[in-house]
Amino acid sequence: ALPKLTNIDTADNILGFFNAFLLPLVIIACGYWISPKFKFKSTLILALLFIFLQTLHIIYNEYDRSNPFIPVFAISYLIGLFVVYRFGKK
Repeated sequence: ALPKLTNIDTADNILGFFNAFLLPLVIIACGYWISPKFKFKSTLILALLFIFLQTLHIIYNEYDRSNPFIPVFAISYLIGLFVVYRFGKK
C-alpha cells in the first residue's frame, strides 16, 4: 500500500481509506441501533444488503473495478460484524 500512498494522488488515497473504513462502520452502527432485541441479525441483514448494492455498483461501473480499496471495505465489514457479534453475546 505504501507505493500507492506516495504518489501525486496522496489526498485521494487517504480519503479512499477513510471512506473504506467509515462507510461500513456507519452501516453497521445503523443496523446495531435499528433493533434492540436482534442486534446482530439486523446488522447482518443491513450489511448484506449494502454489500449486495456495492457489488452491483462495482459490476456495472468500470472505474470502480480498479478501486484498490475494495479489500479494505470487505475487512471493515468483517471486523464490524465480528465486534457486533461479540457485543451481542454479552
